[in-house]
Amino acid sequence: MLKIREEKISNDLYVQFYDRSHRYFGDYNKITILVVVKSYNSDLDEYNYSLEHMAVPTDEIPATRETMINNYLATATPFLIRPGFLNRAKTPINQKFRAFITGYGQ
Repeated sequence: MLKIREEKISNDLYVQFYDRSHRYFGDYNKITILVVVKSYNSDLDEYNYSLEHMAVPTDEIPATRETMINNYLATATPFLIRPGFLNRAKTPINQKFRAFITGYGQ
């Protein structure tokens, strides 16, 4: 995985973006970005999320990737900077909901 960007979003948290994209048909690509939210205070606390965009032509990958990251930061930052976000994200009900929605962590 290639780290493509890192952003500090608060005094305690930062977000890393990793590229997991691949070509799946002809000139079309599936852009997948793994988002990892971490705490500066603890390497053990983190929250992972995946952004995906299908059918992206090869020449549009950089622009699409930047748009996906910027949109994520614009919409998610208000929730991420709330006190105790990482603790709430690790609660059993949130883990079960996320597993149900994404199919991960079952």
